[in-house]
Amino acid sequence: MILKFLRNKKGGSTASIDYLLNKERVQNKTAKILAGNEQNTRDIINSITKKQKVTFGVLSFEERNIPKQQKKELMQEFEKTFFAGMEKEQYNILWVEHTDKDRLELNFIIPKVELNTSKTFNPYYHNTDFHLADLFQKSCNLKYGFSDPQDPAKQSNIQGNKKALGIFKGYRNLDKKLKELVSDGVLQSRDDILDVLRDNNIEVTNIENDKIEVKLENSKKPRYLKGGIYTDGFTSIDRIRDISKEQAQRERTFTSRDLEAEYRKVSERLKRAVSKRARFNEDKYSEPKKRARTTKQDKQEIIREVEGFREIQSRATEPKPISENERKINDRIRTAIKTRTRERKTILTKVRERTKQPRTSLFEQFKEDRTSIYNKARRIMQDRNTRRARRERYRQEIDKINRRFEELRNDISKRHREFNQQSKDFIKSIDKFREIIARIRVDKNRSKDYDLGL
Repeated sequence: MILKFLRNKKGGSTASIDYLLNKERVQNKTAKILAGNEQNTRDIINSITKKQKVTFGVLSFEERNIPKQQKKELMQEFEKTFFAGMEKEQYNILWVEHTDKDRLELNFIIPKVELNTSKTFNPYYHNTDFHLADLFQKSCNLKYGFSDPQDPAKQSNIQGNKKALGIFKGYRNLDKKLKELVSDGVLQSRDDILDVLRDNNIEVTNIENDKIEVKLENSKKPRYLKGGIYTDGFTSIDRIRDISKEQAQRERTFTSRDLEAEYRKVSERLKRAVSKRARFNEDKYSEPKKRARTTKQDKQEIIREVEGFREIQSRATEPKPISENERKINDRIRTAIKTRTRERKTILTKVRERTKQPRTSLFEQFKEDRTSIYNKARRIMQDRNTRRARRERYRQEIDKINRRFEELRNDISKRHREFNQQSKDFIKSIDKFREIIARIRVDKNRSKDYDLGL
């Protein structure tokens, strides 16, 4: 069994009742009212002037049907949980049963108003009431033995909205095909799966540790393929065997758990949450009590009661006559107490005299302690000053070294520039010398040619 509170951004209206009790469902007898009055709920919803008017949800079962007594108990437990601290006349709820999806659904519609004070009443606020709904779901599943959505054997590899059934069948077929390829040994890691998806023009929109997000061409939104072969732990066939063993182990631990102990633990947590909800509802929706007017007769009765109480008190405080025997006993008790106190005082004075030290020795010890403390503090201050001076000296030396290093770096860079300039000038002079040598050779050749011509 799953408890779902459905989203309602527009605030809701009587259209939710029309949806639950449409003509087709009523004619096929797959929708019927289990508790509440349809017309009363419609009138209350229409009387609400604010935007948020309705809370709409469902108890969805995997079972096709359950006994009538269990349905009645579930509805009562739901109302005790989410309407804790409220009486029947303070809220309105309409329960409608659906059996048109080959499984049982108990739908509920709650107008968001407290009927006595006309204040806004929200039975479920997700951020604060999520844990309350989860505890209610767990306790009902454990108590009645319904199929549990947290069972590892029932986990689906496909995450997303199942309303678009055609698209969801496409993702389901894709998941089935990928698993067949893995079992045949064609795909041996998650990287192979991603490559196959991209080769077949299936868009991979997101990759996480335990799932990948894909988008088919005919779907508006992407869906997650989660767990098993879609985790980053699937690096080889051997690894997928380990993953399947871990899954089987999780299933065994889930089925072999102590259901009675778990139910006791969940029910205790649920009781605490319900009592907290009850205190909140009582504080918010309790009507202030009107003070009754006091009449003259009431005032006279109050005066008589006060006077009678004073008489009784005066009688109780009157001294009673004491007999001679009682007086003697009281005297003996007083004398015994006095002697006991004298003995105690003498013992205390003796103990003090034994433990008492001369004042001069204590004062001298105090002076010695004080001088030792002053000397320690003086030494600490001197050490601190010497450390401070040492740090300052080190800082100055470091500054000198940095300045010297900067001067050396500037000198080296200057010399480097001069060396580069001299090397450039030397290269230029070598080039000129080569040109001169080349001219001389040309002139010699011309002179030879001239001599041969003669």
